[in-house]
Amino acid sequence: MIIKNTYSHFKFLIFIVFVAVAILSFSFLAVGTVFADGDSGPGDGSGADADAAGAFGGCEGNVGQTCYSSYNSCSQRTSGTIDCSGNCSVSSAPPNPSGYGNTCYSSSNSCGQRNSGTIQCNGSCSASTPSNPSGYGNTCYSSYNSCGQRNSGTIQCNGSCSASTPSNPSGYGNTCYSSANACGQTSAGAIQCNGSCSASTPSNPSGYGNSCQSAANSCGQTNSGTIQCNGSCSASTPAESGCVPTPPSFSTNKPEVILGQSATLTWSCSNSTSSSGSNFSTGGATSGSVQVSPTIDTQFIVVCSNGGQASVDVSVFWPVLDISADPDKVKPGDTSLITWSTLGDDDIISCSVTGPNFSATGKDGSQVTAPIVEESTYTLTCQTTRNIRTENTTVTLTPSFEEF
Repeated sequence: MIIKNTYSHFKFLIFIVFVAVAILSFSFLAVGTVFADGDSGPGDGSGADADAAGAFGGCEGNVGQTCYSSYNSCSQRTSGTIDCSGNCSVSSAPPNPSGYGNTCYSSSNSCGQRNSGTIQCNGSCSASTPSNPSGYGNTCYSSYNSCGQRNSGTIQCNGSCSASTPSNPSGYGNTCYSSANACGQTSAGAIQCNGSCSASTPSNPSGYGNSCQSAANSCGQTNSGTIQCNGSCSASTPAESGCVPTPPSFSTNKPEVILGQSATLTWSCSNSTSSSGSNFSTGGATSGSVQVSPTIDTQFIVVCSNGGQASVDVSVFWPVLDISADPDKVKPGDTSLITWSTLGDDDIISCSVTGPNFSATGKDGSQVTAPIVEESTYTLTCQTTRNIRTENTTVTLTPSFEEF
């Protein structure tokens, strides 16, 4: 009996649990499940869901539970609660953050350049600052000026160099002049890069400063000076007063000649333009040489245009001596005829002829020699009123041959 009652109680307890589970399941289906994404489940609070809710006494079930709206562009949503109708108190997604999606710009780089973007959910701009142009800020140089100088700078935003070509040095290329030479002459040039002048001092005129002589006065006198800048001589011609003519140089190579012989006269006038001669002709030349053949003692005079003059004497001697041999070539042992003569008997005191194994006297004559065995010379010697004169002739041998 006790066991039977216990079993009956157990069966009743099982029935109560089953009913409770059924009621909860029905309520869950009626109200609907709230999903994590904020949307309600099958029940949306209208129609059969409302009827079901009403069937369970109105606002019973999930009323008051947390629910969510849909997401905005930034994945943001708003939370609410389920009302008695089974709806969520928030129905729409929250607005996007202020400015979201609007165009915005990055900060500028060193060249003022920037990138465009849009406002992000966190309010920042999606654009990042662009890099500076390639090479920006690197050292660069300007082009060279005429002197090879340049300036340094940096690469600019447009890729150009900030440095500009430096100006040429002050005065560069302008005309300039060298220092003057002793005559005050200068050369023209141009200012160089270092500021100096390209022109060098010109040389003094040719011969400048060298010694020179003035023109001669009528006496042939001159003054000494130096060559001037214009090429002239600084010396002036000396005054004519008290001048003494310079005599010429005048000589002969033979102050004494035998009648018929020649002598050479040589002269030279200083500071003169012409000359003349007495007993000979100079041809007007201020210097020269001529041959004369006087027949008597003669004085020769040369007169120069400067007034100077000089003289030489040439004496002519008599007699004229002559001696000869016939033949003048003989074989060994042969003889020759020696003949001699003189002119100008008045000056001759005596004459003689001598030679190998030969002796004769007289102003003229002839005589056969002794046999000649070697080359022999025969001499005519005459004593004159002024000196002793001689003249020679020579006999030579011809070769002799022996027969074999």
